[in-house]
Amino acid sequence: MEQRKVAVIGAGPGGLAAAALLAAKGSKVDVFEAKDKLGGRNAFVEMDGFRFDLGPTFFLMPEVLETIFSSCGRRMSDYLDLERVDPLYELNFADGTTLSPSSDPELTAREIAKINPYDAKSFWDYRSHQAKKFNVLYPSLKKSFPNAVSLVNHDSLKAIPFLDLRSIYNELEDYFQDERVRLAFTFQAKYLGMSPFKCPSLFTILSHIEHELGVWHPKGGVHQVSQALGKLCSDVGVEMHLSTDVEAVLVERGVVQGVRVNGVDHRNCDAVFMNADFAYAMSNLFPDESRKRYTDLKLSKMKYSCSTFMIYAGVEGELDWPHHRIFFPQNYRRNVEDLSENLVLPEDPAFYVHNPSRLDKSLAPKGKSAVYILVPVPNVDAGINWNEIKEDYRNRIYGEIQKRTGLDLRDRLITEKVITPDDWEKEHSIYKGATFSLAHSLDQMMHLRPQNKSEEFRNLFLVGGGTHPGSGLPTILQSAIISSGLFEKSVAAEGILDQFKQRQLNVMTRLQELRT
Repeated sequence: MEQRKVAVIGAGPGGLAAAALLAAKGSKVDVFEAKDKLGGRNAFVEMDGFRFDLGPTFFLMPEVLETIFSSCGRRMSDYLDLERVDPLYELNFADGTTLSPSSDPELTAREIAKINPYDAKSFWDYRSHQAKKFNVLYPSLKKSFPNAVSLVNHDSLKAIPFLDLRSIYNELEDYFQDERVRLAFTFQAKYLGMSPFKCPSLFTILSHIEHELGVWHPKGGVHQVSQALGKLCSDVGVEMHLSTDVEAVLVERGVVQGVRVNGVDHRNCDAVFMNADFAYAMSNLFPDESRKRYTDLKLSKMKYSCSTFMIYAGVEGELDWPHHRIFFPQNYRRNVEDLSENLVLPEDPAFYVHNPSRLDKSLAPKGKSAVYILVPVPNVDAGINWNEIKEDYRNRIYGEIQKRTGLDLRDRLITEKVITPDDWEKEHSIYKGATFSLAHSLDQMMHLRPQNKSEEFRNLFLVGGGTHPGSGLPTILQSAIISSGLFEKSVAAEGILDQFKQRQLNVMTRLQELRT
């Protein structure tokens, strides 16, 4: 059989994982990446001897990544050095109280008891329920759902008792009295760029994943996940093309033929895997008139996550701060409503501070710290003039950190980079600057989310946060497993069909010979 040709658009973790899986199965794979480095949002920022994760800083469910390496005949441990983070993080509430959950449930219960003894007892019931929910829901994250009929299967039917149309926060009200304890198990909705007061309750499994399966730090930063996948790709024969922007996906009569790169058409591809931001790629790589399902108008009306205001600060001194630190505002509900509904900057911002240098000395020069600051803000639909307010907002966030920690990082600043929602959109090709991609509302999940195998274009497959199962590193990696598996199945089916056609031809030829 002639070797199959596959083009992958984007060298984010999903694209790299798919490329490795496809190459390991015998395909000739070319990855085209517009940036000069691997990773997409899982890349890194490097300045003056400091290195920061560009995007994700939590690494969860390493077993998904292990599956990819083992499927390629390799061991993840040969490519990536992981350290478990415990306590998981420190949660800082506006009233000055803190909560540091642990992978050890006994320690977590003691932490909760300091805030509310009743909630510490309820924690055990909550933990048991979430374990059951995860066990029945997780299989659904491993398969595709091309249509409504596909929802009716054994795994989905088992999950019905755990499906709840309420929000994450509403479910937590069944277990915990204290607002702070509820927030400790609902803030994870922010990983999806959503409000816990709107996010479907099935996503309570996010906190379960953290508590039961652990929070991990890859040595060198979470961006090492993409670096490891890049090395895996090289080892299995993938050809990488960095600083190479795909200008168009070539389509004829609804069938994807290949890609156009630097004015040159690369045709005769058996498939194209699209790892670029879904809405951005659809609106820029396919002419509007060629799209019926996801037109520019349709894309503009879909629901998107919030964005983020980022500060990457290299500072003097080794900070004795926790690895992960989350700061809640006085009124968290008002905060997330401003982000997702009112589309204004919250008066009282929530923010997250990552201090990996305490655990990993490789990320900053000796005696210094690489501090990562993330502030959820509205996406570009809010119409905020970031050029005008960028400096003032930066100072405001530093002021909030000083107010909550007693330390003004500006006094120790050595180097710095700031990224706004406009930068995410213009410099990183993210539609509306929505850093967590499409929202995970019930009408944009499962079969209602853009499909792993395109519903509209034959030979087009999707990987990344804009397709099933959704955003977040583990689910993005899972999308690569699903999509590459669908391609292999389609190839196998075509092979069976070709064999059938060949047998028919052989029979016809033999009949013709008998007649003569």
